[in-house]
Amino acid sequence: MILFLITITIMVICGYAKEYCMAYLSMLLHELGHTFTAAFFGNSVNFIKISPFGFKAEIEGKNIITERLIIYLCGPLTNILLFLISVIIASTFPYHKSIFTLIAYLNICLAVFNLLPVMPLDGGRIIFELACARLGSYKAHKYICYVSYVLSVFFIIVGCVLVSYNMANFCLVLIGIFILGELKSFKREVAIMNMKDVIYRRSRLLKKGIYPARDLVVVKTMRMGDIIRNLDFDRFHIIHVLDEDLKLLKVFTEQDIMDGVVKHSGDMTFEEFIMTDE
Repeated sequence: MILFLITITIMVICGYAKEYCMAYLSMLLHELGHTFTAAFFGNSVNFIKISPFGFKAEIEGKNIITERLIIYLCGPLTNILLFLISVIIASTFPYHKSIFTLIAYLNICLAVFNLLPVMPLDGGRIIFELACARLGSYKAHKYICYVSYVLSVFFIIVGCVLVSYNMANFCLVLIGIFILGELKSFKREVAIMNMKDVIYRRSRLLKKGIYPARDLVVVKTMRMGDIIRNLDFDRFHIIHVLDEDLKLLKVFTEQDIMDGVVKHSGDMTFEEFIMTDE
């Protein structure tokens, strides 16, 4: 509440109260576009996080990738729809042209901004989902974070240059800082997602009775937590542990590794795990 009051006070002092209110309403409708679409596909919306800088819905479900992509797209599409409606009204009723021109401008900016290929924006989530389908969540996270870091630094540098020449305000700098801050929470989200992939894979294997597999070879000094990051999205894994002479010590399934990480620690090496397992 205090942060809201501070933000509103700053906007009033700077003369951007009307713009802030219109932008905030547009962000609300953007998030409602996500939540209504998610509900249509049978998801549950646990809560919507509200802050002075926008909204974020916590959606829980097991949609297929096509449905998740549609959910992510419906936010920007809502803004594009609002843009088109505002343009039509502004051209039809010139008396209200200024306010609807502002709404049109804000919504097209929100649509373009949210489609940028960086996390945690919708464009970044779409790219992440497509990459996950081919690479798995760990590798997809690595690539999308690299792009996000590069673009956030780019926004900060360009924003500082423009401000120094009195060509713009601090918006680009704030966007860059916002992206950097959100990447930390996204890392935790991906770790949970990777664990869910393994759990769902087990249920799919038990249901089908047959499943494609992948062999991995590791040295005994490797940590068990590191191998989890190298698991494919849609393969069951057999892990072969070798000693320094590249002789086979033991064979584990991915479920053995998951149980070991839960029981002991992801920092435990395979050599230590073999000793405790004997």
